[in-house]
Amino acid sequence: MELLKKIEHSQPLQYIIGLGSILFFSLICYLFIDIIGYHVVALILLLVVSILAMFLETLPIVIAAIASAFIWNFLFIQPRATFNITTPQDALLFLMYFVIAVMNAVFTSRLRKVEAVARQRKAREKTLHLYNTLLNSLSHELKTPISTIIGAIDTLKTNSDKISEVNKSDLYHEIDLAGNRLHRQVNNLLSMSRLESEFFKLQLDWYDLKEIIHGVIERNRKESHPIFF
Repeated sequence: MELLKKIEHSQPLQYIIGLGSILFFSLICYLFIDIIGYHVVALILLLVVSILAMFLETLPIVIAAIASAFIWNFLFIQPRATFNITTPQDALLFLMYFVIAVMNAVFTSRLRKVEAVARQRKAREKTLHLYNTLLNSLSHELKTPISTIIGAIDTLKTNSDKISEVNKSDLYHEIDLAGNRLHRQVNNLLSMSRLESEFFKLQLDWYDLKEIIHGVIERNRKESHPIFF
């Protein structure tokens, strides 16, 4: 993965890889030209161009495709070691190879970009859906303690003389619990933002699941304890 990222962000390296691959496979084919023939070489070079188009940008792959056409002409089409083409059939074959190689390079590269954009869009949609789900959940979690605090304070303000000291103590206790719950939710939001900015990283460790579940149940039991007047 590191190598692919390095290739993706370095255009000079893409030119080197593209031209180097064409030269390498051309030389390999040249050693076996008497066995495979120059028609098979054309198919091999087209395959190499297609594979390169999966990793290189448009301009480097087009240059590699053009280079493959001229190398194929120079090394494999009679008369060899020249750019001359003596027969109409070979001239037509060279023209077809040139057009197919360039079009294949461009279309494959463009298709790869379209797929990358589609993947990015899908990832953004998935992230947005996750954020909406989290915000909806957090809005409910924040609304509950805020409503509790506002309701308790309103009760204390409007009915202070009619409420017994026991009920007042319960209301203060509910305000304290709701305030602590609100404080935890704000800390959770801050922790989420720090995780996204890579301010700190998660440390994986073993925990007692029973203890965690018991703590959550106990905390929610205390926070959901009703008040009777």
